Amino acid sequence: MDDPYDLKVLSAELTVASNAILCQYHSDTFDQMLLGRRVHEAQTHIDKLERQKVLITLTRENILNSLKGGEGAKQEYLTDFDNMFEDYETYHLQVVIKILNDYLVDNATVLNSNVPPKGTLSADGEPQAIDLRNSTRWLKDVNLTDAQMEEVFVHLKGDAYFVTELVGDGDTTYPILWDGVVAYGRHTGVPNRVFFYHDNEDVTGYSLSEKSRFRKFSIRGGDWDLLQERPFDDAVLVPNPNVAINFSKLPTWFRHIKYRMTKDYYLPARNYEGFWINGRFSDHGTLTNKGYTKNSFVSCLLDWSNPPIAENLVFGNGSVYSGGVKYVSIEMNFLMHGWGTLRHNNSKETTGCWKEGTLLPAINRVICNTLTDI
Repeated sequence: MDDPYDLKVLSAELTVASNAILCQYHSDTFDQMLLGRRVHEAQTHIDKLERQKVLITLTRENILNSLKGGEGAKQEYLTDFDNMFEDYETYHLQVVIKILNDYLVDNATVLNSNVPPKGTLSADGEPQAIDLRNSTRWLKDVNLTDAQMEEVFVHLKGDAYFVTELVGDGDTTYPILWDGVVAYGRHTGVPNRVFFYHDNEDVTGYSLSEKSRFRKFSIRGGDWDLLQERPFDDAVLVPNPNVAINFSKLPTWFRHIKYRMTKDYYLPARNYEGFWINGRFSDHGTLTNKGYTKNSFVSCLLDWSNPPIAENLVFGNGSVYSGGVKYVSIEMNFLMHGWGTLRHNNSKETTGCWKEGTLLPAINRVICNTLTDI
């Protein structure tokens, strides 16, 4: 072994052996990393699909708990939902879960092949367009991509933004944007929100931002009557103050529901914050003068009774009036009209019967209240 030639041979043999061991080490490490990554990817997707089943089941329970009536009526209401859930679970969820579980049985299979497709469409299959408005049980007859399965899940879970229609009086239909459950083309259950539009709007042509921007009203799900397919009579309507609302182009029941809104006007410059019915001021509200106030009013908190009663009508000179008023809608202005008290800015008060801003002498309150046209 003292021969330099023998030492060189031994060194070369050791180098070859070391490289072989190192190569095998790198190969084993890579295989372990690849195996772990693919197992994690497949198992994560199985967990996702199992979670989908749970969430859809919870959605069904929520719908069932919100329904009133006998079991037969409840089951009938849930027919479309149950059919779509059954078809999605049987022909897609369970199929993909089984394929992935079979894939994970053998490590050699995992190492030698990619994770199978996460939808029921094969890797070399041609995706088909799906129509979530279709009322037939079409889920039995199609293979879905992963993205399409996610879309079906979103509709069943209750997070779909779905343009559909309400049937109003007669045969008139009104477009709505339904944020909630959609099952085989039918909006179902308690929504998250519902957006309402005029009957002549093509909402399907709107972008998502336009659907929000051009809405006329919206309501929360708790104000939706499932069986009547409309808001409850005491629903809290959320109007859109930035669009013109034509009540003749909305279902008639909108005309009888009180809602609260803040709206700015520009000719004349005014701001109103308060309640409305059928596009008109109603109940209580405050009209504020945002323009010239020196010889006019500053603000008026009032009850829109017939005639209107001002709780506080503040004038530009600091005087405050409480009592009957006449509202001049064109000018969006108020005149003291009827029985009331004017508190001057010097703390003196004048109480009496007023006619369009002028105090009438020698008329008591009883007589003033009986006059139909002061």
